[in-house]
Amino acid sequence: MGFLWSKSEESEIQYSNTLERSLLETEPELIFRTGDILITPASALEITMSKRLWSHLALVVYSEKNVYAFSNGVCNDINDYLFNHPHTVCRPLQCIRYSGFDREVEEAAAKTADLMMKKYNMSIEKRESYCAATMLGYLGLVDLTELNEFYSQLKTDDFAPNGRLKLKNYTRECWKVN
Repeated sequence: MGFLWSKSEESEIQYSNTLERSLLETEPELIFRTGDILITPASALEITMSKRLWSHLALVVYSEKNVYAFSNGVCNDINDYLFNHPHTVCRPLQCIRYSGFDREVEEAAAKTADLMMKKYNMSIEKRESYCAATMLGYLGLVDLTELNEFYSQLKTDDFAPNGRLKLKNYTRECWKVN
C-alpha cells in the first residue's frame, strides 16, 4: 500500500491476542440505591407449607460508603445477604434522593434496630415485615393509616408489587439480582 500504512510483523504479534479476551467484565457490578427493597421468593416447600410467595425481605442502606441489606433490625453486607438468599429480586425506589437522603435512611435504620431489640419476643415470621414497615413508616414511604390497619398481620408478601401495602414511589417491577 504505502509507507505510512505498512506494519511490521512485530506489531501484528503484539495486538493479535487482544481479540481473544473479552473487553467486558465477566459479571457486571450490582448497583443498588438507598431505599430499594430486596425480596427473596419462597421455595416450593415454603409455598406449600406457609402459602407465602416471598420468604425474605430487606431494605438497602448506605452507611459510610458501604452498602448493606437491613433486615430483622440488622445491617448485613449486601454481598453476604445475596449469597445467603439466592434468587433475590430488587424492587427499586424511584424518587429524588436529595443530599441528606442516605443519612435519613441510615438514621431510620438505627431507630428501627433499637426498636427491634425491644421486640425480642416477636415471632420470626413477622420480624422482617415489621422491621421493613417500621423503617418505611419513619421515611414516609408508606401511608401510616394503611400501615396501622395491617400492622399486626404484615407478611413479606405485602411488600411485593401486588401486595396489600401501597408503597409510595416504588416501581411495580422487580429486577432480578442473582
